[in-house]
Amino acid sequence: MKTIASWLFALAGLFMGCLACAGAIDAGRLATVDDHTLAATAQSEVTILSLAQYLGAGASSDVEKARAVYRWVADRIAYDAKSFFNQTHSSVDPDAVLQSRLAICGGYAALFERLAKESGLEATTIFGYAKGIAHIPGSSMAEPNHAWNAVKIDGKWQLIDTTWGSGYISDGAWVKQFSETFFLPSPEQLAFSHFPQDAAWQLRSERSLSKTEFESLPEINTAFFNLGIDPSDVWKTVKSQEFKGALVHTFDLPAGVAKVRNAPLSYQLPVGSTQHFEIVSASFEKMAVEYNKKWLPMQKKGDVFSIEIAAKSKGELSVNGKTPTSRKHATVLEYIVD
Repeated sequence: MKTIASWLFALAGLFMGCLACAGAIDAGRLATVDDHTLAATAQSEVTILSLAQYLGAGASSDVEKARAVYRWVADRIAYDAKSFFNQTHSSVDPDAVLQSRLAICGGYAALFERLAKESGLEATTIFGYAKGIAHIPGSSMAEPNHAWNAVKIDGKWQLIDTTWGSGYISDGAWVKQFSETFFLPSPEQLAFSHFPQDAAWQLRSERSLSKTEFESLPEINTAFFNLGIDPSDVWKTVKSQEFKGALVHTFDLPAGVAKVRNAPLSYQLPVGSTQHFEIVSASFEKMAVEYNKKWLPMQKKGDVFSIEIAAKSKGELSVNGKTPTSRKHATVLEYIVD
């Protein structure tokens, strides 16, 4: 996997990513809400009520209130990895979480719910199953293992996961890394990784999934939808007769760095097929497809990179981009031709 050492452009990309998620909030307002939220002082964080009042002072709509609470919880609360791995008690009481700044998913969700309600929002905690660090792809999940939230925005229930939005576990340790992916994701998007015990909280426009169907869905990197991939296109791919069980491999690039306008979503591409790739990026100065170790530059027109590839033989194929400040390309999409 090729990575970029420095993402100086990430902040703008995050704003663009959240703009797509939140809809009613523009990039300027997002920056203002986030700046106010992250400037919270110890004095404003003494109690849940005082914190909710502070966060609410920087928000002027339901989506801005939800954003402020999500941003604060994801930034200020650390995952209690020690309790998770030792299977010991970690408090889910919101007041205790506020004081300790440590929680597992139940504590994150309880604190979000309480802060949201104190901010004047309708919110609830959802319990169910999630394909987290301990999940084995394709395996049956015996017991509920996760908690997340639903919050009502302008009369419509939407989903939020502050735990997954705050970072991840790597080599047994908690890594703090804010993610836009779990701020108001569409139900069709979250359905690949989260399954509520109460089917009503799937909030899907189509029929509810069964637990067996959820368990059989292909694994998706948490940054998959940062590439602007439409969840409805993913579902079409998964349901197609040609689907071989795995989706295109994606990598942990900041939201908004690149948007997939046109590309196959199946990991396995058939030999003899012709594949078209179209990627939108204001961050990359160059893009290219590497096919069986042959470098094929993509045509650039404005911020749009495109290429058509005849997949004539078996092998590996990847789509890569290079920023002006990087010496190496970063892999955006990865496939096999078979």
